[in-house]
Amino acid sequence: MNYTIEVLKPEEISALLALQKENLKINLDTETIDSQGFVTFVYNPEIIADMMTEPQIIAKFDDTIIGYALTTALTYARKMTLMRPLAELAETLTYQNTPLSSLRYYIIGQVCVRAGFRGIGVFDALYDGHRQLLASRYDCCITEIDWENKRSLAAHKRIGFEIIHEYFDPTSQKKLGSRFA
Repeated sequence: MNYTIEVLKPEEISALLALQKENLKINLDTETIDSQGFVTFVYNPEIIADMMTEPQIIAKFDDTIIGYALTTALTYARKMTLMRPLAELAETLTYQNTPLSSLRYYIIGQVCVRAGFRGIGVFDALYDGHRQLLASRYDCCITEIDWENKRSLAAHKRIGFEIIHEYFDPTSQKKLGSRFA
């Protein structure tokens, strides 16, 4: 199946958000959550537009968005109610005896692959797109994954993410992972 990795254009924001809505945990049954994974953060058009100061990586098949991996610069994450707790926590952590605060890193705000396109390399290609576009400016990226999202945890570990911290928040247990470019 031929798909492309591209940078999100402003006119594609609504299509990205439609894919997000299809995969929000609150919209899925337990079986789908367990077998296919889910996303939790609810983004809106304004937030995505603001995040476009960094490239937002998408996968497309024909003209349909089949996946995305959102880029959140640390300066923006600190201003965002949704991401501020993660940004503040990350500043206190170390990885291999190196404080994250001394590294150039960004946050993966969310990754999603459309049903029917999972398991064919789209997830890996999205992260490869990140590496190609951002490795010269950043040392690594971090992401936060709900521990119940077994599919996402496995996929992130498979491509080289390491769990650097685990914690609870009021809604669930989280694992914070990092991958160096």
